Amino acid sequence: MENDILYSLVSGNEDGAFLLSTGEIRVAGPIDRDARGFSGVYTLTVRAAELSRKQSTLGAHSEITFDIIVDDVNDERAHFDQRAYELSLPESTPVGMHLPIVIPVVGKSTQAASITDLPISFSLSC
Repeated sequence: MENDILYSLVSGNEDGAFLLSTGEIRVAGPIDRDARGFSGVYTLTVRAAELSRKQSTLGAHSEITFDIIVDDVNDERAHFDQRAYELSLPESTPVGMHLPIVIPVVGKSTQAASITDLPISFSLSC
């Protein structure tokens, strides 16, 4: 007589992001890569245990641990909090001087957005 297999998520699913049934793992709802405190990786441990039909008890079991890496999707583009920025310089400004320009980039994440990830262009007018 063949026994049934009972699958369970042993650890790594504390926030209920995944469902497990008949050995298949499914996403239970939206996953936000940019959520505060989320590292971008779920480390799940799944147990498969033999379920004795006669005794309704668990028999031999095996566990496996693996990572689910959540890739970031640009679902909310970073943006500037002003349409234009201005800087006044005296005509005696030395050639090669670094300009004191600070342009805040606002995004969904609480982490600073990288300015190299944005299509930015600058122009100087006289």
